[in-house]
Amino acid sequence: MHRLLNLLSVCFLSAMLFIAPVPVWSAKKPVIVKDPAAGTKKTEKLAAADRTAESRYSNEEFGFTFSYPESWVVLPGAIPEIQVRVANQEERPVAECALIVKRFPKAENAKQRDIDQIFSTPPTTAELEEVLGEGGNAVKVTSARSGRLHKRPAHIGRVHYKIDTDAYASGLVVMTATPGLTWTLSCSGLGETPAVAEKNFQFWQNAVNTLVTSFTFR
Repeated sequence: MHRLLNLLSVCFLSAMLFIAPVPVWSAKKPVIVKDPAAGTKKTEKLAAADRTAESRYSNEEFGFTFSYPESWVVLPGAIPEIQVRVANQEERPVAECALIVKRFPKAENAKQRDIDQIFSTPPTTAELEEVLGEGGNAVKVTSARSGRLHKRPAHIGRVHYKIDTDAYASGLVVMTATPGLTWTLSCSGLGETPAVAEKNFQFWQNAVNTLVTSFTFR
């Protein structure tokens, strides 16, 4: 059993190496808000309402659904593995969530109970940084734990990283696996400095938590 679990761990972590939590800019590049607390009272009131009103997304190919803020828009993935992106494109605190599903044929015959045992073991921040950093990003993980994505045990990390020369991301990454597939749900606030990116994530954090807890596998 231990040999099988070690093998599965290597297989799935190897698959995860290709899945860094890189947010992909929308076709219409979102406005980076300097201060999420700034803005008109009307904008703040609308934004507060957006965090509670919800829409629903369903994917028949992979069999999953989740809720997201009503004001956000659904966008196509910029790479094949990104199944869906939802993003706030208004001139408010900017945030985006992306779900990456990667096929891993070598693990198609794996038992779900063995996979679940792997993801039930809490990761360390260093382990998540190693996995997420292999995609080429310098990712800082400030907390790491085991949790759940619907009925599946998952590894969850709070992450911070630079997107390009003038943009940063701060957010949450949730990773799990099913036989032959790895799943990475990444939600980040975006900003022109690390502090603003974190503020923007905190502004939408309740909506992000709702999205994650609403996620269901078929």
